[in-house]
Amino acid sequence: MVQFPLSSLVGAEAVVLFREELLLCNLRPTEKALIVSDASTNPHYVAACFGAALEIGAEIAQVVVPFVEGTPEMAARRRAEKLVPYEHIIDLMQRMDFVVDLTSIGFLHSERQVEMLSHGTRMLRVREPIEVLQRLFPTQEIKARVEGGARVLAASRRLRVTTPAGTDLSVDRGDRPVFMQYGFADLPGRWDHWPTAQVVQAPAEDTARGTLVLTPGDFIGHRYVSSPVRLTVEHGRITRMDGEGSTSCSCGIISPAVRRRIFGPRRRPRRRPEVLRRQGRGATRTGSRTSGGDAIIAPGTTRSTATRTITRGARRSAASTAR
Repeated sequence: MVQFPLSSLVGAEAVVLFREELLLCNLRPTEKALIVSDASTNPHYVAACFGAALEIGAEIAQVVVPFVEGTPEMAARRRAEKLVPYEHIIDLMQRMDFVVDLTSIGFLHSERQVEMLSHGTRMLRVREPIEVLQRLFPTQEIKARVEGGARVLAASRRLRVTTPAGTDLSVDRGDRPVFMQYGFADLPGRWDHWPTAQVVQAPAEDTARGTLVLTPGDFIGHRYVSSPVRLTVEHGRITRMDGEGSTSCSCGIISPAVRRRIFGPRRRPRRRPEVLRRQGRGATRTGSRTSGGDAIIAPGTTRSTATRTITRGARRSAASTAR
């Protein structure tokens, strides 16, 4: 559920903030601007952006599109399958000089957005809480630093990261373009996100190698690391995980299928043979233990080395032997 302040004064106070942002985006009185929102958009942002554009003198309008519920993956899949009602909305956006995207998901990874920007439309994405917009308000100095970082990255061939904790990870930059964000869309055909300031580049994934050490307080996979974890990376893939927090850390960054290949199947509580027989599950010979009824694991093995030694079709004979 999305929550907003109830007071209408929030929108009035934000007008000054949005006006300064739109001026950084070079919005001029002669331009046509469009606000795109949905049912989950902060209404104070719509009011503040509308008022700021009117103060500048631009021709401003707003369109509201349906809110697509579900996870980001589900929403992206739905949009890929069917862009309606966004088809005619994007056609309208292409005719605008400046677009403010206040929708819940945005158009960042849409092919139609690339087409829209190719017409010279500037686009600004705004979604963060008001206190974040204030605290991280972009400036021309931030833009200069971002552009300087982009030049350094573009001139490099290899990236290497080292930390006192033991991280020593390197990757080849490759030939992909460098993407930069400094928080405002001031040039024709530019997309940016208020208040992000960063330099981004997708390196040659298969060239990543070395060691990545995560320490308590590091944030990865939507969770904080509580115990040290040491990741070994070869040819762009994690080939080994060591440390007290390796199992819990893997839950956030590794898919269940890959996690099973690394750590073995997840164990369930042991059940007595008679209980297994009543439930139609295969029982084990004396001295062995079962892992969720999926495999017989020999005594003394670990999760990473255990292998399947019995198939589903052979469980009945194993149960008979146990009797």
